[in-house]
Amino acid sequence: MRPLRVRDALVYRDHVLAIKSGLASSSIFTCNQLIHNYSNYGFVQEARKLFDEMHQRNEFSWNAIIMAYIKAHNLTQAQALFDSASHRDLVSYNSMLSAYVGVDGYEAEALDFFAAM
Repeated sequence: MRPLRVRDALVYRDHVLAIKSGLASSSIFTCNQLIHNYSNYGFVQEARKLFDEMHQRNEFSWNAIIMAYIKAHNLTQAQALFDSASHRDLVSYNSMLSAYVGVDGYEAEALDFFAAM
């Protein structure tokens, strides 16, 4: 485990404040923002845990967790989440397509994905 930095502590502080105020369990917006923050700092496991604990999800929820895995260069998991997403939009499709185009060796997957759109 890497040492905790100031920015890491701020992300955790935001999550703790959300939990204490009761927002993390009830607000889709708060959970989505926390997932987004976790992914920005590379905390994919924390983002996924929060996503899995959400009672309700919307397009942003799915896009945020898909982007978390894309940022972590885990396109296999990002694709699995995309495939299982109950809500998809243009952002979902563009995120996956961009991820495939941006990584060497995934040209065939990018073409297949584009053709399936």
